[in-house]
Amino acid sequence: FKTITLGVFKNLMNKIISAHLIILSLIMPQLTLAGIESRPNNVDDAYVMDKGTAYLAFGYLYVKDSDSTHNYSIPLNAGYGLTDSLEITLELPYTKIDPENGRSEKGMGDLAIRPELVILKESDSVPQMSTALVIKFDSGSNEIGSGTTDYGLFLNASKVFDKIQLNGNVGYSFLEDADDSIFLGASIEYSISDSMTLIGEAWTEMPMDSNDDDVAEILGGVTYDISDTVTLDFGIGTGLHKEDIDLRFTMGATYNF
Repeated sequence: FKTITLGVFKNLMNKIISAHLIILSLIMPQLTLAGIESRPNNVDDAYVMDKGTAYLAFGYLYVKDSDSTHNYSIPLNAGYGLTDSLEITLELPYTKIDPENGRSEKGMGDLAIRPELVILKESDSVPQMSTALVIKFDSGSNEIGSGTTDYGLFLNASKVFDKIQLNGNVGYSFLEDADDSIFLGASIEYSISDSMTLIGEAWTEMPMDSNDDDVAEILGGVTYDISDTVTLDFGIGTGLHKEDIDLRFTMGATYNF
């Protein structure tokens, strides 16, 4: 009886630990609803595609949490320019979560849709500005999907100075099963040639509940145009707090047409 009881208790604890790690993996390292458009960034720019143009992007994302949970994701992104001032983008990831304790889970993640509208055109004295709405649907598998429909509203600004482009984001996320949060992010892009661009960014996600910890990350990356239609990207980053992720690695390709 003692052996059976201990076995049942151990199995129950493994399930609880596994579920807890999965929830943390879904909410903490990917809390932000920003950044579904710009590879390899989490910080978006304020520019939209020309009317009638589109893109497809395929990527690979690896995140190691501070508790040694390994997160693997293959995101698929697509976008289309509805007008010269309005675009719509989609993201649908396939994700595997491998906690140090407990069983691994894998499956399709939640679908996110993001319309972005330019509200101020760039000029010599003012930056380009846009507003974006992100809707993350409850469409993923039971093991991977968050089980909620969440929303985010973002204000983006971008300005080009010769070979340098500066981007900034301010956003607010309405989360059903977590505290609402404020997103702040900034990035710099430097074109070292016609085909290669270096990227650096920093962002933070601040839950409205003061008892919850902020999330903050930095990332460095590069994009390389191998043709007029195909761009490769690479990025590596880390968290700034002890409880944040240890490592974020991403790579992918974007096809424009």
